[in-house]
Amino acid sequence: MEKIKQGIVAFFKHSISGTIGMAGFLFSLIAFELGVLLSLLSGALLYGGTLYALRVPARMALQAKNANPYGLEPAYVKQTLREGQQKLRQIGRLRRKIKGWFIRRKVNHIHRLGTEILDVLHKDPKRIKLARSFFTHYLDSTINILEKYIFLSSKPIHDAEIRAALRKTEDTLNRLREAYEKELAQILSDDVLDLDVELEVLKKSLHQEDPKKKP
Repeated sequence: MEKIKQGIVAFFKHSISGTIGMAGFLFSLIAFELGVLLSLLSGALLYGGTLYALRVPARMALQAKNANPYGLEPAYVKQTLREGQQKLRQIGRLRRKIKGWFIRRKVNHIHRLGTEILDVLHKDPKRIKLARSFFTHYLDSTINILEKYIFLSSKPIHDAEIRAALRKTEDTLNRLREAYEKELAQILSDDVLDLDVELEVLKKSLHQEDPKKKP
């Protein structure tokens, strides 16, 4: 598809350049009476100049794309992934401070989902656009909640309000896990679509080649 687009663009560029070159040739020949040779030279110069002028923006766009293939600033990509990795490590350290097995299992699940998200984004950084909430909200929220949970659960206080806060934290971790799962599903949506297409093509191919289906 990309080659077809490039071919169409090239055709139009040459057509436009050829039209301008021909117009220059005729104008030089008729209006200025420069003769065939000089008129041909004038038309050729106009053709070449127009073609060059049309190619410059495309070349600049290609250079920009090669320098920034993900549509994001390389420094932004590097910083975002680095900060995300640091925050995930912090979640891992906080996880080890949790005494309750039930809560630790929830955090383990969240940490594993976060690791999978970062693995995908390291391999394909352009998907960072699909995971903005993960970097700007979910990681920080997870850290803040775990820090407060660890602090409160470490105190020898049996206050009803504190117990309620701890139970609320447990429920919030469930919602965070769901948010992580949705974020992972979102950045993998293209792969799911590609797989569906491949499976459908394979299904049709197998159906056509099945000897039982042939008369």
